[in-house]
Amino acid sequence: MDSFAEEDAYRTREAMVQMGRQIAEKTVQGRSKDDMVVATAIATGQIVGLEINPRVYRNPDAQGLAASVLEAINAALAAATSVRLDGLAEATGMQVESFGEVLENAHKLAESLYEEAEQMRRGHR
Repeated sequence: MDSFAEEDAYRTREAMVQMGRQIAEKTVQGRSKDDMVVATAIATGQIVGLEINPRVYRNPDAQGLAASVLEAINAALAAATSVRLDGLAEATGMQVESFGEVLENAHKLAESLYEEAEQMRRGHR
């Protein structure tokens, strides 16, 4: 690998580390559609807070409350995923819609690097 590629890889790695630090500090929230529950997550995907509106006690409904909790948590996790994907795009310049797409791109890059290494190996024998 030439020094330019090594420098580029180093810069990308450093940007990813910095992005990880910044993401670790971000919090996001998700709400249920009925506004009875708010879930707070850190951008790494951990739920760190759950607020339940006291109005739920006016008409107790365990199934409805459970559905609201799930809605809020899923909304918070979706927001956390969005923050991570945005950070990845900023650090690498790679716009993706999902982590599955990240893995697919990483696989393609690995294949390309392997093919390049094989060509270099064959050329140096």
